[in-house]
Amino acid sequence: GRVELLHLQEKPFDGPENYRINIGDLLDAVMEHANRLMVRAVMYDRFLIGPALLGLGDEYGLPVVEFPQNARRMVPASKRMADAILEGDLAIVENDLTPQLLRHFENCRLKTDRLGSRIVKDHTGSSKKIDAAVCATMAFDAANDIPYEPAPTPRIY
Repeated sequence: GRVELLHLQEKPFDGPENYRINIGDLLDAVMEHANRLMVRAVMYDRFLIGPALLGLGDEYGLPVVEFPQNARRMVPASKRMADAILEGDLAIVENDLTPQLLRHFENCRLKTDRLGSRIVKDHTGSSKKIDAAVCATMAFDAANDIPYEPAPTPRIY
């Protein structure tokens, strides 16, 4: 397995408190990379971006799949990722965003409770971002679960 961070938007360390990601730029990045790669699925959590990504799926034929970030999904996904890392079966593809991906992994904490172990923030209000690590975990898990079927060419206008 391999993981590569292709796009990241996050509040700069000295950025304004009201910083918001640019949904248009995010969707453009998804389309750019979907056109370049053989995409099995575009995974998303419904919290913020779900409706916009579903629109891309409907409009361009991208395979868009919800991946709820709940314990039921994140416990096995976190285990699969941890096992791959510990067994040396995961490579991080290096690019300009690799330091941010590694920082997001370093910011993760392992939460263990009756539901199992999963990656989480240090505490709910923490400003330390883990989004890229969560996305990598979701993508790695999905890549191992979703069989490869050549997708139809997206309808790009």
